Amino acid sequence: MKTKLVYTFTLLAFASSAYANGFVYVHTNEIDNKIIVYKKNGDGSLTELKRIPTSGKGVGETRPLHNGKPGPDPLASGDALIMAKNSKFLFAPNAGDNSVSAFKIGTDGMPTLLDREASNGDIVNTLAYHEASNTLYVGHLRGPQHIKVMDFKNDDLVLRKNGHSLETEKLKGRLQSHVLVSPKGDYLLSNVLADQKPDGSGIHGSEEENLVVFPIGKDGSLATPHFHTLKAGKEPFSSIFVKTGENMFLTLFSESNNVTLHQLGSDGKVTQLSDAKGDDSKVKGKPLEYCWVALTPDHSHAYVTSFGTSDVASFRIDGSKVSYAKGGLAKVPPGNDFKAGAGIPTSAPVDSWGSDDGYFYQLYGAIGKLGAYKMTKGGGLKKIALYDVPVNSIQGITGY
Repeated sequence: MKTKLVYTFTLLAFASSAYANGFVYVHTNEIDNKIIVYKKNGDGSLTELKRIPTSGKGVGETRPLHNGKPGPDPLASGDALIMAKNSKFLFAPNAGDNSVSAFKIGTDGMPTLLDREASNGDIVNTLAYHEASNTLYVGHLRGPQHIKVMDFKNDDLVLRKNGHSLETEKLKGRLQSHVLVSPKGDYLLSNVLADQKPDGSGIHGSEEENLVVFPIGKDGSLATPHFHTLKAGKEPFSSIFVKTGENMFLTLFSESNNVTLHQLGSDGKVTQLSDAKGDDSKVKGKPLEYCWVALTPDHSHAYVTSFGTSDVASFRIDGSKVSYAKGGLAKVPPGNDFKAGAGIPTSAPVDSWGSDDGYFYQLYGAIGKLGAYKMTKGGGLKKIALYDVPVNSIQGITGY
């Protein structure tokens, strides 16, 4: 008996040490949608373990915002793959059939599919989870029901009846890029990427009432929203809360090349604290397309992905002030002729994720690569390795 106990303990200790550095998960968004599971090694490098089907459909390389033309960033969203704070559950959107897949994460880091639920929306592209009420907010690129609400209880997703719109009497055809729950769980933030032009001739980057804030009830329900105009820029693509102050968050503006720090009040009102412009001199003021962001463990710096220029910029966060720190980080050559708003070839970096022990992981959609980097002093990055992932379709990364 003693021998067996010692042997069992040894196996558990080995398993614990083998996975002590955590895991990274990537959402492929392929037609046959999958989650790529990586073991995160002590030096920040990755070892691919398995590719697990979501049982749902992605959109592949098809980009709904570009009339279905193949290319990177097909979901046009942040948080296209999310994890519960306890690291026990993983949620993935299936934009090809408008459903959501829920996984349980085992002690070995492997996701096991629990449920898949239809959202009955139009291009599910972003997710947020309310821990206190076990509620999943399902964001869609297009409305009119931009946000759907699902209960997640007993390993089961159940869609609630009512959806929520970002449209107003004046602003129609709105496109949503990100949903995010506030740290206290009292508000849901929604970034409006673009609006239909008044003459119906197309879309333009949103400039008014472009941040929508929904009060969250104890049961996870959403109340009547507050519409805010973020005047600092156009096309607020995504936001992230920072630890440098209570309910302070950064917002990235895709079209106007800037990052802004805001304060969310207890009354749901939003106040701008500071604003920082990126270095767009090399593209002569054309869009850098700042879209995705990850933070250093101490939240002193933010790594901001530039979709249009193949690289990452870092911004310093000092109390209530944000400022530009470094550019040209994590740059990977384009390798093809895909061009974004800047009008130059780009490897099209999309989603990113930063670990609590100081590593940064960046997806490059146009060339099908995942980059691993070590965060360095002052907001720098040191390259570790590049790994192969699906070209163009890839969108969504998280880990623990």
